[in-house]
Amino acid sequence: AAHVPLAIEGGNLLSNGRGLLLTTTVTFNANALRGCKQADVVRQLREHLGFRQIVVLEPLRGEITGHVDLFACWTDAETVVLAEYPASIDPVNAAVLDRNAAILAKVRTDGGKPLRVLRIPAPSNADGVWRTYTNSVFANGSLVVPRYRRADPATEQRAMRILRQALPGWQIIP
Repeated sequence: AAHVPLAIEGGNLLSNGRGLLLTTTVTFNANALRGCKQADVVRQLREHLGFRQIVVLEPLRGEITGHVDLFACWTDAETVVLAEYPASIDPVNAAVLDRNAAILAKVRTDGGKPLRVLRIPAPSNADGVWRTYTNSVFANGSLVVPRYRRADPATEQRAMRILRQALPGWQIIP
């Protein structure tokens, strides 16, 4: 196995399995601290990990990891699920996620089709805890999705409904 000379955190690399990568600016900032320019990071991701297309998104403000899996996940090679916050709960991150949705809406898959972007509600972060329905586990036709005691039940039900629609035939396990 080749050594990739980059600072990379797994939660900040989301691949559709067909050469398309989603990451955040945190990947480039972490490597800039090591003297690596953005073009070098892109080259390394292409050469060592085989990504042909790299989409750089804005991380959530105030969330310490800056990882893309806190607000996005793939449900197939052409569909990404992207979190959304109501502006009444978190206006800053509502705008961040809307900007990310606009970036993703311009992306074309390897077949030339527009990337399908589904929005999913994010549980409230008003108490400073960052909850997500996108950082879940895909395994053998099942999707294990986090549940939260303090989450709004209507928000959680809506999120599970969106995931069931995005993954027909899959078992969604909250």
